[in-house]
Amino acid sequence: MGITQKAFEITLQQLQIPYIPNDSTIDWRPNRYELEDPLDKTTKFSYDFYIPFLGKIDVKSATLKKPYVNINCREFNRENPDFVVAYQILNLNKPKWLKLVGFLRNSEVREYDTRRKGTWREYWPIPVEDIEAKHNGKELCLRLLLAKAILKELERRPLHELI
Repeated sequence: MGITQKAFEITLQQLQIPYIPNDSTIDWRPNRYELEDPLDKTTKFSYDFYIPFLGKIDVKSATLKKPYVNINCREFNRENPDFVVAYQILNLNKPKWLKLVGFLRNSEVREYDTRRKGTWREYWPIPVEDIEAKHNGKELCLRLLLAKAILKELERRPLHELI
């Protein structure tokens, strides 16, 4: 888990948002794509975080020197997250100042042109400004709180109303 994933996890904890992390330091099972049977239930899931009533979240980062979030096409297509959350690291010497830039939906990521790195690696370079202009950090926090409110409402209802 990188610094931006940890920052997002702390944000979720501060807002008291229920989540399921995909932390390789805790879950040592192989990824689904590393095995012959992709439906094998003994493998971990491919996402950074799962939030009920919101979806799978992939957390990415950019820096001031390189203000682009680079999303690997092959990994993105395999993991197929619902949202990509972007942070910007504001200092490189000791990366402790981060900015929650915002998020993009899966379909919005796919609208960008791809670039090649090497002979086989394709990626989407997405400018930080584009992410912030479409869905900023405040909108992300509102969506997280809405997902939390839906879950709280379901917890209040008797079971027979939900069935």
